[in-house]
Amino acid sequence: MLGYLDLGVAEKLTMLGKTISNSRSLSTAPVESPGVKQVVSIGLLLRCLVIVNLCAGCSSPDYVSKNISDGLRQVAVFPLSIPVPWLQDGIPLGRMHYGYADKSGRIVIPPQYEEGGDFKEGLAAVKLNGKYGFIDRSGKLVIAYQFDDARWFSEGMAGVRLGDQWGFIDASGKLAIPPRFSSVWNFEEGVSKVSVGLPGKPHKTAFVDKKGKFAIQPKFDVAGNLSEGLMDVQIDAKWGYSNASGKLVIPTRYDEAQPFHGGLAGVRIGDKWGVIDRTGKMIIKPVFDEVDSFSEGLAKVVVADKKINDSMKAIRCGKWGFINRSGKYVILPQYDEAENFNGGRAKVYFRDAKGFIWYQDPGYVDHQGKYTSPKGDRTGANWGYEHDDCAALPSPSNATQ
Repeated sequence: MLGYLDLGVAEKLTMLGKTISNSRSLSTAPVESPGVKQVVSIGLLLRCLVIVNLCAGCSSPDYVSKNISDGLRQVAVFPLSIPVPWLQDGIPLGRMHYGYADKSGRIVIPPQYEEGGDFKEGLAAVKLNGKYGFIDRSGKLVIAYQFDDARWFSEGMAGVRLGDQWGFIDASGKLAIPPRFSSVWNFEEGVSKVSVGLPGKPHKTAFVDKKGKFAIQPKFDVAGNLSEGLMDVQIDAKWGYSNASGKLVIPTRYDEAQPFHGGLAGVRIGDKWGVIDRTGKMIIKPVFDEVDSFSEGLAKVVVADKKINDSMKAIRCGKWGFINRSGKYVILPQYDEAENFNGGRAKVYFRDAKGFIWYQDPGYVDHQGKYTSPKGDRTGANWGYEHDDCAALPSPSNATQ
C-alpha cells in the first residue's frame, strides 16, 4: 500500500474538501492520492501533524511535487505496510523514497532514493545505501555515491563531507578543496563561509576562495552573509560589522544584529531593538521589542504584551506595526502578525477567539495604514495555520470589508 507525501514549502493542503495554503516552512506536508479519505492538519507554531486514512486497493496514486528547481520538482513516496496513522509526532513510520517530477507533475526520475536534494546547476545530490552522489536531470549518476553528506552546487562547487570533515568538489566530482572544515556553506561571489576547528579553542568562521585559500581568516565566532558590502559578525558574544575583506568597520557592541538593507540594519542592545546606518550611527533608538528590515521605506516592528510575565511569550503575543526611516509610527501596532511591504501593501493577520492565526486569506494595509480584507473574513472559520496560546485582538476601527 502506497501513500505519497509532499515535503514542499508553500504547497496546498487538502483538508476535508477545503484547501488551505501555507506561506511558511513546515516540517511535514500533505498527502494527496485517490486513496486518501481524510487529511487532518493542525499547525502548532511551525509544526504540522498529518494523519491519513488510506483505503485498500488504491490505484494510480497522484505524485505530489515539491518546489521546482531547475525545472524539476522533488517527490517522495512512502511504501506502507503498517497500520495508519503513519506519521507519529511528525516522524514517518515507513521508509521514504525520493524521485523527481517536472512542472506538469509527470514523473521524470522515479522515487528510488533515500534522500534527494534540489537540482542546482543541473545536478542534484541523492543518497543511496547510506552514501551521497549526484545525478543529472535525466537521473543518470554522474558523480558516484561516495560522500557521507552533500550540499547543492553553487558557482560550480558543492560542499561534501567525508567522515566528519567538509570540503568541496567541482562539477566533474573532483575534490577541488580537500575536506578540512567542520562545516561549509555555498559559494557566493567567489567565496564560501566555512567553520574551522582550532586546537583547544571554539570553532571560528572564515571565508575561502575556490582554491581553498582564506579570503577572510578564521577570527569570527559567527558571521552572516555579505549584504550591501557589510556582514554581521560576532566576537565574544557581541555583534558588529565587517567589510568584504574581514576588516571590522562597526565595533562588536551589540547583543544581536541583522544584515543591512537599504543602508539600515536592526541591532539589539539589551532587550530592545533600534536601527543603525552604515557608519554605525544609531538613527532609531532601541525602543522596540523586535524589528525587521526596511521594505519600501517601512519596517515592521513589534511591541510586547506587557501583561504577560514571560518575556518571550510577551513578544510572541505582542502587536505588529510599521515605522518609517525616522522611527515614527506610520501604522500603529495592532496586528497579530505581519509581513513586509511588497508592491505597495503588506499582509497582516489577526487571531481568532481561540487564539489561532489564519493565513489563507490575509488582510492588507497600504502605506497609509488603510486596512482591507478582500474576502471580508477575519474569523478564519475554514482556514488554519498556527496557534500559540495568545489572546485574540478585536477588529481595528479602520477596517473596511
